[in-house]
Amino acid sequence: MVIDKEVVKSALEPLEESFASDSSKIEISSIEGNTVNIKIVVFPGGCRECILPVDYLEEMFKNSIEEEAEEEVQVHVEIEDHSKEH
Repeated sequence: MVIDKEVVKSALEPLEESFASDSSKIEISSIEGNTVNIKIVVFPGGCRECILPVDYLEEMFKNSIEEEAEEEVQVHVEIEDHSKEH
């Protein structure tokens, strides 16, 4: 079964503000079956050091999505760091 993208968006929405405050954005890269691939984009001038380690992010996103979707999911997080760019 494929997790609905709108359900994932709804689950991640409450977390977006905290990432935005660090000049970052949560993006859903893809959903394959019950696996959700998420990319955190850190914008130029953003705070890369403020972003939690990937394993913490994966667990946090997993819990949020599972609560919303009411089913088990796997989450993979990639960080795209542009913080040092001008």
